Amino acid sequence: MDSSTAFLKIKNGRNIFLRSWYPDDKSDLKGIILISHGYAEHSGRYNHTAEFFTNKQYAVYAPDHYGHGRSDGIKADVPNFNIFVSDLLFTLKEIKKIEADKPIYLFGHSMGGAIAIILASQAEDEIKGLILSGAAIRIDGGVSDTVKLISKFMAKLCPTCLWLSLESKDYPKIKKS
Repeated sequence: MDSSTAFLKIKNGRNIFLRSWYPDDKSDLKGIILISHGYAEHSGRYNHTAEFFTNKQYAVYAPDHYGHGRSDGIKADVPNFNIFVSDLLFTLKEIKKIEADKPIYLFGHSMGGAIAIILASQAEDEIKGLILSGAAIRIDGGVSDTVKLISKFMAKLCPTCLWLSLESKDYPKIKKS
């Protein structure tokens, strides 16, 4: 598996970090997998996913969303959810310039699943299929009105304050067996 990285420059001057992986034999490429990662993640966490798909003759692209990984933005900040969708659409169009004849499948995990669903509904002619993993499609499930009200107040009071550590190092790793 070959891998590379690059920065894409969005119209407003922001940079999106992009990882790509290709199978060793690129002559029989079946298609493209475009990964949309989850909240407080980055594209580097999907090397194992890229390995799975490249072994099946798919190229894999994974941008770091705004405020995540090596892309521009305040870390884990969500100023407007549509920024993720528009950035992913921009990335999709850039990939299409390189891989015009290959079908593109969106792969979305958690928050990235919600992004992928929205993008798929807006650009259905651009993608061949949608793969979801634990997609965050019900954001308000089980959250009381009081907690929602307090959350909105705190977000306005201090939108970039870190109220809770969401570092990936704080969570156990699952080992491949």
